[in-house]
Amino acid sequence: PAGADESEVGFEEVLTNYITQVTARGIADLALTGDTGGGDPLDGFITKLYAAAGVINVSGPAPTTANALTQLFAVYENMSDETLQSSARPVIFVGLDWLRKAAIQAYNDNRFAYNFQIDERNGFTLPSTNVRVQGFEALNGTNKLLAGAADYLLVGTDIEDDFSTINMWYSQDNRAIRISVRMRLGVAIAFVNKFVKYTVTP
Repeated sequence: PAGADESEVGFEEVLTNYITQVTARGIADLALTGDTGGGDPLDGFITKLYAAAGVINVSGPAPTTANALTQLFAVYENMSDETLQSSARPVIFVGLDWLRKAAIQAYNDNRFAYNFQIDERNGFTLPSTNVRVQGFEALNGTNKLLAGAADYLLVGTDIEDDFSTINMWYSQDNRAIRISVRMRLGVAIAFVNKFVKYTVTP
């Protein structure tokens, strides 16, 4: 308010929420696409899946507005019966670009009976199935996907022990609030032979 100084502005809750969101986003991106070969501190789900033996491979052209939804159905067709049980929470992780192309294909093909729309969490249920298609910005431009049971994807993190720290300070030189987060983080995939990946063929 007018006339107030910095000691009267209650922004602690705002900063706490911001730190939480930034940290959660960082954990999600690293868990999904981390690649030690690319300089990230761990291999994420996509890196592990594409390197593992026994993963079900579906190949086809790069997703476009003419085939992105069709390719998602091809992946769905190759998901195991065990994975497709509702209790296992079947999911397909794709880039937001793939998600948008699928929606455009549905519209262009006059598939109005499907009547799906991308929701506020950047995803949708694959029409006439129980499979959640979830978009992630971190997968944009990769044409890679991960399809399987969400319950078989494991993320471990600890931000409370002696190794982990969250520091926040005001940088006088840069006139900005700086945040440093250090933690343990690891991911694992159970039953990789139950997962599907997509490989683009020329």
